[in-house]
Amino acid sequence: MKPHERRTLLDKLDRDVGTVGATVPAEVEVEDGVVPLQSYLVDSSQEIPVSESELKKNLRRRRLAIEDEIEEGDISYEEGLALLERYRGLSRALESLEDGGGDVQREAEAAEIADRKRWRSFLEEVKGEDGDRGSR
Repeated sequence: MKPHERRTLLDKLDRDVGTVGATVPAEVEVEDGVVPLQSYLVDSSQEIPVSESELKKNLRRRRLAIEDEIEEGDISYEEGLALLERYRGLSRALESLEDGGGDVQREAEAAEIADRKRWRSFLEEVKGEDGDRGSR
């Protein structure tokens, strides 16, 4: 990889907005097994083979290893891009864990409830107060 390509990738690692749209890995290996990372972020009540703090440490270590690989590894630019995407996915998972883990599921449920309320409100407005069609 060319030096300017390497710098470009390293600069992208530092951007906070880099995790928007990033795909969290389906699972991540830990010392005592495998954590189904995507499903754990949706339902943090499921059991995993390590504590949540150990999982966070593991994700941070993996990100550092990726950073080192991009910075010093004998890799192509395309391999660097793939590593960057993995880094972003791990960062997104870490952010979610630090923000409370299972909040993803609660947010999805709250959004669904809000959508239903808006739909009911719309239907009531269209029907009118007496249940007949409202005037247009």
